[in-house]
Amino acid sequence: MATDVNFWAILVAGIAYFVLGGVWYAVVWRKPWTRALALEPDVKEQAEKDFPKALVCHLLSGILTAVVLGFIIRTAGANTFLDGVIYGLWVWLAFGFTINLNSFMFEKRPAPVFLTNGGFYLAAFAVVGGILAGWQ
Repeated sequence: MATDVNFWAILVAGIAYFVLGGVWYAVVWRKPWTRALALEPDVKEQAEKDFPKALVCHLLSGILTAVVLGFIIRTAGANTFLDGVIYGLWVWLAFGFTINLNSFMFEKRPAPVFLTNGGFYLAAFAVVGGILAGWQ
Protein backbone atom coordinates (compact mmCIF):
# COMPACT_ATOMS: atom_id res chain seq x y z
CA MET A 1 0.00 0.00 0.00
CA ALA A 2 2.82 2.45 0.79
CA THR A 3 4.16 2.12 -2.75
CA ASP A 4 0.89 3.64 -4.05
CA VAL A 5 1.81 6.98 -2.49
CA ASN A 6 3.91 9.52 -4.36
CA PHE A 7 6.54 10.48 -1.81
CA TRP A 8 7.68 13.51 -3.84
CA ALA A 9 4.10 14.78 -3.77
CA ILE A 10 4.01 14.23 0.00
CA LEU A 11 7.22 16.19 0.47
CA VAL A 12 6.02 19.05 -1.76
CA ALA A 13 2.60 19.08 -0.07
CA GLY A 14 4.27 19.15 3.37
CA ILE A 15 6.45 22.06 2.29
CA ALA A 16 3.40 23.83 0.84
CA TYR A 17 1.68 23.43 4.22
CA PHE A 18 4.75 24.91 5.92
CA VAL A 19 5.01 27.87 3.52
CA LEU A 20 1.28 28.55 3.68
CA GLY A 21 1.52 28.64 7.47
CA GLY A 22 4.36 31.16 7.29
CA VAL A 23 2.47 33.43 4.94
CA TRP A 24 -0.81 32.99 6.82
CA TYR A 25 0.49 33.73 10.30
CA ALA A 26 3.49 36.00 9.67
CA VAL A 27 2.19 38.10 6.78
CA VAL A 28 -1.57 38.02 6.26
CA TRP A 29 -2.97 37.64 9.79
CA ARG A 30 0.03 38.56 11.98
CA LYS A 31 -1.34 41.67 13.67
CA PRO A 32 -4.91 40.56 14.46
CA TRP A 33 -3.77 37.06 15.46
CA THR A 34 -0.99 38.21 17.81
CA ARG A 35 -3.21 40.96 19.24
CA ALA A 36 -5.96 38.40 19.94
CA LEU A 37 -3.49 36.01 21.60
CA ALA A 38 -2.58 38.76 24.09
CA LEU A 39 0.48 36.89 25.33
CA GLU A 40 2.09 37.97 28.56
CA PRO A 41 5.59 39.42 28.02
CA ASP A 42 7.37 36.42 29.58
CA VAL A 43 5.32 33.96 27.49
CA LYS A 44 6.00 35.99 24.35
CA GLU A 45 9.74 36.03 25.12
CA GLN A 46 9.78 32.26 25.61
CA ALA A 47 7.83 31.76 22.37
CA GLU A 48 10.45 33.80 20.52
CA LYS A 49 13.22 31.64 22.00
CA ASP A 50 11.37 28.47 21.01
CA PHE A 51 10.57 29.72 17.50
CA PRO A 52 13.14 27.53 15.68
CA LYS A 53 11.72 24.43 17.40
CA ALA A 54 8.20 25.55 16.53
CA LEU A 55 9.19 25.88 12.85
CA VAL A 56 10.60 22.35 12.78
CA CYS A 57 7.43 21.07 14.47
CA HIS A 58 5.29 22.93 11.91
CA LEU A 59 7.21 21.41 8.99
CA LEU A 60 6.93 17.90 10.45
CA SER A 61 3.22 18.46 11.08
CA GLY A 62 2.76 19.40 7.45
CA ILE A 63 4.57 16.30 6.25
CA LEU A 64 2.59 14.06 8.62
CA THR A 65 -0.65 15.68 7.47
CA ALA A 66 0.37 15.01 3.86
CA VAL A 67 1.20 11.37 4.60
CA VAL A 68 -2.15 10.67 6.25
CA LEU A 69 -4.18 12.68 3.76
CA GLY A 70 -2.26 10.98 0.96
CA PHE A 71 -3.35 7.54 2.17
CA ILE A 72 -6.96 8.71 2.48
CA ILE A 73 -6.93 10.21 -1.01
CA ARG A 74 -5.32 7.16 -2.60
CA THR A 75 -7.72 4.80 -0.83
CA ALA A 76 -10.66 6.90 -2.04
CA GLY A 77 -9.34 6.90 -5.60
CA ALA A 78 -9.21 10.69 -5.95
CA ASN A 79 -7.07 11.61 -8.95
CA THR A 80 -7.70 15.25 -9.79
CA PHE A 81 -6.69 18.43 -8.02
CA LEU A 82 -10.34 19.28 -7.37
CA ASP A 83 -11.04 15.80 -5.94
CA GLY A 84 -8.11 16.29 -3.58
CA VAL A 85 -9.35 19.71 -2.50
CA ILE A 86 -12.76 18.23 -1.74
CA TYR A 87 -11.26 15.38 0.31
CA GLY A 88 -9.05 17.90 2.09
CA LEU A 89 -12.11 19.95 2.99
CA TRP A 90 -13.95 16.88 4.34
CA VAL A 91 -10.93 15.86 6.41
CA TRP A 92 -10.65 19.43 7.70
CA LEU A 93 -14.33 19.43 8.66
CA ALA A 94 -14.00 16.12 10.52
CA PHE A 95 -10.73 16.86 12.30
CA GLY A 96 -9.31 20.36 11.81
CA PHE A 97 -12.55 22.21 12.45
CA THR A 98 -13.79 20.03 15.30
CA ILE A 99 -10.49 20.03 17.20
CA ASN A 100 -10.15 23.79 16.74
CA LEU A 101 -13.78 24.29 17.83
CA ASN A 102 -13.25 22.26 21.01
CA SER A 103 -10.14 24.29 21.82
CA PHE A 104 -12.08 27.49 21.22
CA MET A 105 -14.96 26.44 23.47
CA PHE A 106 -12.98 24.93 26.35
CA GLU A 107 -9.95 27.24 26.36
CA LYS A 108 -12.04 30.38 25.83
CA ARG A 109 -9.72 31.67 23.14
CA PRO A 110 -10.82 34.86 21.38
CA ALA A 111 -12.81 34.45 18.17
CA PRO A 112 -10.03 35.92 15.98
CA VAL A 113 -7.68 33.13 17.14
CA PHE A 114 -10.32 30.50 16.34
CA LEU A 115 -11.01 32.01 12.92
CA THR A 116 -7.35 32.49 12.02
CA ASN A 117 -6.39 28.95 13.04
CA GLY A 118 -9.47 27.38 11.49
CA GLY A 119 -8.93 29.30 8.27
CA PHE A 120 -5.34 28.17 8.06
CA TYR A 121 -6.22 24.50 8.47
CA LEU A 122 -9.04 24.82 5.95
CA ALA A 123 -6.69 26.30 3.35
CA ALA A 124 -3.84 23.92 4.23
CA PHE A 125 -5.91 20.73 4.02
CA ALA A 126 -7.40 21.87 0.70
CA VAL A 127 -3.98 22.69 -0.80
CA VAL A 128 -2.35 19.51 0.50
CA GLY A 129 -5.27 17.41 -0.75
CA GLY A 130 -5.16 19.07 -4.15
CA ILE A 131 -1.44 18.51 -4.57
CA LEU A 132 -1.64 14.88 -3.51
CA ALA A 133 -4.59 13.94 -5.72
CA GLY A 134 -3.45 15.98 -8.69
CA TRP A 135 0.14 14.73 -8.70
CA GLN A 136 -0.07 11.11 -9.73
